[in-house]
Amino acid sequence: MATAGDEPAAARERDSLARLLAFWLLAGFPLFGTGATLAETLGPVVPLSDLGFGLLFGTSVAVVPWVLGLRPKLRSCLGFLLLDLVLGVTLFVWLAGLGLTIDGWTAVGTEIAHTGLAALLAFGVPWGRVRRRVERYLNPAAAGTEP
Repeated sequence: MATAGDEPAAARERDSLARLLAFWLLAGFPLFGTGATLAETLGPVVPLSDLGFGLLFGTSVAVVPWVLGLRPKLRSCLGFLLLDLVLGVTLFVWLAGLGLTIDGWTAVGTEIAHTGLAALLAFGVPWGRVRRRVERYLNPAAAGTEP
């Protein structure tokens, strides 16, 4: 039976400033690039520099889930960062290979597309359920042995 003293320690670990900073670095960094690209595209409409708007955009979008009580695992955040980098490079190389110029709203669209896909893959897909379905499909005889 858990005592009342154990719960605040676990809550403090989950809600610590170091964990928020790590979440901001891992999840906010890709969003910084999206915000900077958006500021560059909007031009003089944005009263901040590209760097300032990117930091504001990345911080705002990364902190909203935290304030709403969503505390993803840092492993998922690291997966998001790596997926975003890989998908971004892949998408930009593919579009450049097609001969498209990647500037303006095309750059904003590709940034939003690969960041959204990375977020969906890192935070939205229940990988345990996917793994069980694949195992069940590959080995139907073992499907009845799982609890």
